[in-house]
Amino acid sequence: MSILIKLKGEWDGGIDCKRDSVIENVVSLMSSRSPVWQDRNDLTDRIDASVARYGMKRVLSAPGKANIETFLEEIRQLIITFEPRYRHVSVVQDEKQQHSNVLHFRIEGMIGSDDGEETMVLESSLDLTTSYLNIRKTNLDFF
Repeated sequence: MSILIKLKGEWDGGIDCKRDSVIENVVSLMSSRSPVWQDRNDLTDRIDASVARYGMKRVLSAPGKANIETFLEEIRQLIITFEPRYRHVSVVQDEKQQHSNVLHFRIEGMIGSDDGEETMVLESSLDLTTSYLNIRKTNLDFF
């Protein structure tokens, strides 16, 4: 959520604002790069859930099956750690749309409001050549 939206008084707390805020945070998570440094065993527990790990550690360069699964799991773990409003998250590759250097995947989870929980699906693609990331909300019948 943009702090400017809250400061201007444009935040109404409804499900639409919450959904937009979650999408904005997921995009920020995936667009940011986590610092890379040698792990210290004595600090690992404290660092893993801190802002020091905000962002992607791995940048996917080779579209091998093992690399893709590791990459998608990292996205899922980042969302679980840094976006608690988006619950029961799964990240799945779209096997139907296998273009040369574009990875298509879906992020699905639940967001809650005063009216109950709602499923939110984000249709996503990552161009491995240009590192262009596209994330947009879609209907549940994506796959």
